[in-house]
Amino acid sequence: YLATQDATVVAKLKAQGAIVVGKTNLDQFATGLVGVRSPYGAVKNSFNPEYISGGSSSGSSVVVAKGMVPFALGTDTAGSGRVPAGHNNIVGLKPTKGWFSTHGVIPACRTIDVVSIFALTTDNAWQVAQIMQGFDKKDEYSRQHPATVPTQSAASGAAAPDLKTPRYGRGRDSSSPAPPAQIRTCGTTAYGSCLRFVTRSMSGSGPWYIGLLGRPYRDH
Repeated sequence: YLATQDATVVAKLKAQGAIVVGKTNLDQFATGLVGVRSPYGAVKNSFNPEYISGGSSSGSSVVVAKGMVPFALGTDTAGSGRVPAGHNNIVGLKPTKGWFSTHGVIPACRTIDVVSIFALTTDNAWQVAQIMQGFDKKDEYSRQHPATVPTQSAASGAAAPDLKTPRYGRGRDSSSPAPPAQIRTCGTTAYGSCLRFVTRSMSGSGPWYIGLLGRPYRDH
């Protein structure tokens, strides 16, 4: 596979003067947390070649750890950015989904994939993040930064919601009855018992919400 255009985040960085040095090795298909599952060979840990580098964005973490570049990009679906950062003692920034555009990134799991940043310091990581962040209409999961967008209640002048009272999500089916009857989920009394135990335990722990799917859980 050869890309025909830059991903949105890469294009933003280049527009601000970033120089693309090259592409790095990684676990094939971005699947693996070890950095050794590549047809191009294993990526060695930056401290000891006998140790794994972590993955899947192994090469990106090692080139930063060795001082070859001030920062590098990776992806993170289930740890692929954080794990190699930890194995090589550098900063690994995993953004909230939608903060950085993933347009142009080959997905592993599109609903939770994010572009991650490797850097030697938090200041460097944050500087790169400020360039990369921003809404992208080409990415269906992209969102405006919450710090710059007022909430619906704030915009309408409505009173702040009561965060102390537990609320149950009704799911997509508004006709579904509310708990406690709805707690009999997944067709098993054991699951319902566990859920009731957890909700009772959490009820005195401050603000919390419980989302339930409603009818599909009762029917199956």
